[in-house]
Amino acid sequence: MEQSGIKEILNALELHSQQIDKKLNQHFEKTDKRFEGLENKFDGLDKKVDGLENKFKGLDEKVEGLDKKMDKRFDRLEKKFDGLEVGLRETQETVDFLSSKYVQHEKKLRNI
Repeated sequence: MEQSGIKEILNALELHSQQIDKKLNQHFEKTDKRFEGLENKFDGLDKKVDGLENKFKGLDEKVEGLDKKMDKRFDRLEKKFDGLEVGLRETQETVDFLSSKYVQHEKKLRNI
């Protein structure tokens, strides 16, 4: 009887072990599927990130081109303003000269 009792316990343990194995396998399968789903999502995100990086590279090139154009335009404007400044200075000198001559002529007219 002891033998049969031990056999029954062993059989019960074997059945329980099989049930635990089944449940563990089910959990592992679910976990594997979830990881596969996450891997697919990450792959999709990687592709999106790569696409964004490419867009940013294109934008960087455009910004660099615009920056160069703006630098050229600012250089041209700076030259124009320098020319205007020289012209204004010369005009001011001419006005000063003419003003002094006017004052001299006024003095001569008063003396006459």
